Amino acid sequence: MSLDNHGRPGPPRSVEINDVDGHRITFHHSSPLRTRRAMIVLEGQGTERFTVEVDLSWCRFNCKGRYTSGGRFVQLVGRIA
Repeated sequence: MSLDNHGRPGPPRSVEINDVDGHRITFHHSSPLRTRRAMIVLEGQGTERFTVEVDLSWCRFNCKGRYTSGGRFVQLVGRIA
């Protein structure tokens, strides 16, 4: 979900993770994002889930009719085992 300029979350949306490492993430989505911050829930091994805040630095429309965005992790917001 995107975060507005005051840090309030917008409506959730589904994304498809393209690439993730210890510092950055890229993902595909169906419509443009209006903000530069987002909260993303990542599911790890087993039942672990992580919520991270991401500073989005770019967004591109791709040839498959979808968007791809990327940015760096700002902070770990929560972890559910």
